Amino acid sequence: MARQVGLKQNVAFVGGVAKNAGIKVALEIELGISLYVPLDPQVTGALGAALLGIS
Repeated sequence: MARQVGLKQNVAFVGGVAKNAGIKVALEIELGISLYVPLDPQVTGALGAALLGIS
């Protein structure tokens, strides 16, 4: 799916599964790019939804 959309640099990997270092490395190898994982990836979606809700 990511290849169909088209990948660029600075891709963020978010959600609870982003805390799994093995999955991150496997995705990086498969996609051929580096992934950025924020400090608390499990709350990133909730934070984005909250920001949209107040705008």
